[in-house]
Amino acid sequence: QTATRKGDPPLSDLGYNQAREVGSCLDNIFSTEGISPDDTTLLCSPFLRCVQTSDEIIKNMKKTNDKMTNEIKIHPEYSVWELDGRANGAHHESLPSVKERKCYFPRLDENYESLFIPSLPETKMNSITRCGRVIKALN
Repeated sequence: QTATRKGDPPLSDLGYNQAREVGSCLDNIFSTEGISPDDTTLLCSPFLRCVQTSDEIIKNMKKTNDKMTNEIKIHPEYSVWELDGRANGAHHESLPSVKERKCYFPRLDENYESLFIPSLPETKMNSITRCGRVIKALN
């Protein structure tokens, strides 16, 4: 209810804490297993709380960040957003551009091309079909 864009609320304090924990956990896994951060791709929904989560995860991968030659980029993947059933697609249409979001989140990769952008409005059945299409495309 406090969000400027009704369908795009910010991350909660609990969400920030959980993202920090995930970042620390991934940092330990990368360090222990010898996983190269340069081979890492982070896909995320274009919603604000999702971008904030991704950014916070990367910030908390401290040991991993020290070993990187390139910063881990956040790839805004429009095909993975949730169903906007209440507003008949209006909330999704109000999302800012990646260029606007990049002003606040420099890790966002403006050059990344989403698998596809769903048509709006989207029915529940179309949403389920889209999810299947995304899973196939990412495999």
